[in-house]
Amino acid sequence: MALEAGKYLYFLLIIVPVIAIVMGLITFFTSSLSGTYYPPGIQDKVYETQLLYSPSCFAYQDKITGRVYTGEIDPKKFDEQILRKCVPLQSKNDQAMMVELTLADGTNKPITTENWGIKDQKDISTNSYTVNVKDAGLALITFHHII
Repeated sequence: MALEAGKYLYFLLIIVPVIAIVMGLITFFTSSLSGTYYPPGIQDKVYETQLLYSPSCFAYQDKITGRVYTGEIDPKKFDEQILRKCVPLQSKNDQAMMVELTLADGTNKPITTENWGIKDQKDISTNSYTVNVKDAGLALITFHHII
């Protein structure tokens, strides 16, 4: 019986404090991490998807039914103000983006985030997609990213 009491005392006096200290250290070190890490290219895709599929960004939304036509661009929404709302900058060092919409007739409309002209443009990644533009037909949308 005394041996069992000794085990419980050992557990309470040694093991529990060690576990508490380890948990405290883990909490301390993980709470000091700030921001979210995205592997290269993932953040590009997240922004592109949001811009193409969100009704608060470029996606066309039927006013009567409320249906969102993903991959269909509302030409009234394709402007810098909406781009900057959908891709907010925390600082001038954040990712810069230029989005170009090229219609079938060759008309090209580029829009940019606020920091596009500031960032060094030596490392630009580019992704292009064919989309439908409401009342204008097929178009090519090209995303240029500077990380």
